Amino acid sequence: MPPTLQTLPKQILNKIISKYYNQHFPSFHEKFFRVYKQAYELSQLCRALREALRPYIFGRLIFERYNLAVEGVDPKKYTTMQETKELRKLPPVIVWKSNIRLIDNCDMWDSVTDVVLSTCDKYPDPDDVLAMLKENGFDRHQYPNVHMLIVNFKSDFEVDDKVGDDVNDWISDESFNALSQYLSQHLTHIDTMWMDESRCRRVGLRNSMSPFISANLDNLRKMYFRFAYLPSFGVKVLPQHITHLKLYVYSAYDYIDIPKISTLALKSLTLSAIPISYLWDRFVNSPQQPDVIEFPELYSLDLSFHQPYRSIPAAKTEDDFMWERYSQENCADDPDKMIQTKSYKGNNKLKTISVKDQSAKYTVLRTDTRRPLFPKLRRLRLNLYPRRVCEFIKFVPAEQLEYLYITGDLVTYKGFRMSRFTNLKDCAIMQYSDNTHRQSPHATRFMTHVMSQPSKKLISLQITSSTKSRVYLPPAEKMTCSTIKKLCIIANISYEDVPVLLGKLPLLERFELQRAMFVKPPPEAETPEGLADMLLATGMEPLSTSVIKFIPDVMYRGVTEQTVFYNIFVLIARIPSLRELKTFGFFSSLFSTELSRMLAIPRLRDHIKHINYLEYDDS
Repeated sequence: MPPTLQTLPKQILNKIISKYYNQHFPSFHEKFFRVYKQAYELSQLCRALREALRPYIFGRLIFERYNLAVEGVDPKKYTTMQETKELRKLPPVIVWKSNIRLIDNCDMWDSVTDVVLSTCDKYPDPDDVLAMLKENGFDRHQYPNVHMLIVNFKSDFEVDDKVGDDVNDWISDESFNALSQYLSQHLTHIDTMWMDESRCRRVGLRNSMSPFISANLDNLRKMYFRFAYLPSFGVKVLPQHITHLKLYVYSAYDYIDIPKISTLALKSLTLSAIPISYLWDRFVNSPQQPDVIEFPELYSLDLSFHQPYRSIPAAKTEDDFMWERYSQENCADDPDKMIQTKSYKGNNKLKTISVKDQSAKYTVLRTDTRRPLFPKLRRLRLNLYPRRVCEFIKFVPAEQLEYLYITGDLVTYKGFRMSRFTNLKDCAIMQYSDNTHRQSPHATRFMTHVMSQPSKKLISLQITSSTKSRVYLPPAEKMTCSTIKKLCIIANISYEDVPVLLGKLPLLERFELQRAMFVKPPPEAETPEGLADMLLATGMEPLSTSVIKFIPDVMYRGVTEQTVFYNIFVLIARIPSLRELKTFGFFSSLFSTELSRMLAIPRLRDHIKHINYLEYDDS
């Protein structure tokens, strides 16, 4: 008798639910309330699901705002600003959705661990958020176990402050302070804050929750921030008790100086779009070793480097800089007006102004005088490191790493070797470069280095090469990564090289192949019967007996549909373990038609009957 949800062991069901809803960290959801509602509806199906889903129904108190006039409209379909403006002209139908009444009716306040403030229509006025909380009776309850505040101030249509003059009023500091004080008064045990906030000109180079962050900095242990502008922390050095820190900027449009970061307690650190001129100068720990910066507890390090379009001079604050630019553009011809206009606050004409500052301070990575130490590092991500990766890696205990992710151009990887990475379990190496005549040999050597993995524990490997010329796989004897179960290759390798590759990977279960070069079918394989004859002549010996899922490239790139089908079919026909072929969009139905023609050939059916189990992705 097959297991059901009622008979499935509780531990397994909980693990499935936990993985789906990501209990331990609130990854970004477009609609928090929608995810909650889905969980609630699932919980009504049976007692087992009701018990498993209790943490997701009562653990998160949600307040999320929608504009029903545009709810359900896909903003991706409106590519022009004018089309988006037309949608914005619709009379808004604003509604806040919340599960507070369910939690109150069931008296489950002790189960609440997270509070969510989210908007899905436009950047909110903090006065509106505060009024909504009071109207819903937020202050009538106790929150003894709430330790996380989730703030998601985003907009489905990014014209929030660009349409009409009536929405361009500067949001005052008093409004931000009032909301901060209210939340701080009732949420007294917050030690984790997660925030995703889009750009808003009514805020400028500030952050709506900066007052709350500053007021609660001594209590915060984990901070995950993703937004257009870095927040104002109100201190020169972040507290040394911070264990998890993520500062992610959507683009390299702005650089704003961040406080120095104490390394003593850090376990996880993510910095995106950071000024590349002072990498290790941003950290502080023991003054007894001025030439060393130690990260004694750091387990995961994620650094992204970008050159900014704009940066704030070191001697200025972001508000000073904004105001000076505004004054220059609006008051340059009137000195009296410059004197009279002493404050930027409350000025509804003040906008974020594009400034291009390409000074060496922000674009050149100078030689660091201190050496970092990472005794417990296990996960490393480097995105667009501005120099050779080998110069960074020399400070890293490579033999300890279990996860490695690097992106860069061919120069980035010059001198890079995999020989030290003996314990990797998951690896992604991505190379991007311009199309030059020396590209192909460099990219081939790059491919050889990556596939000559010394680790006997490697399970997942992703290799990307943007080289436009053909990239060759290493000789079979140099492919040492035989333990791989998941492989993704995005490069101009040839389909004719794939059989040898599969033969060197006896444990491979998932195989993704993108941007590969198609082989031209021989004339005798242009018909289903001719292709069947050709395949049967090979003896149909398996290329792999382990691959379960295959995700091939279906982009034509100047070749015929028949060529695409031929290259994919000659592989899958000799992989008897295959159960899922993931193709996309229009090619799914096309491939299904071609496959039906092959299955109709009786003498071939016994060899390819496993293909009946293939699945397609029509999304």
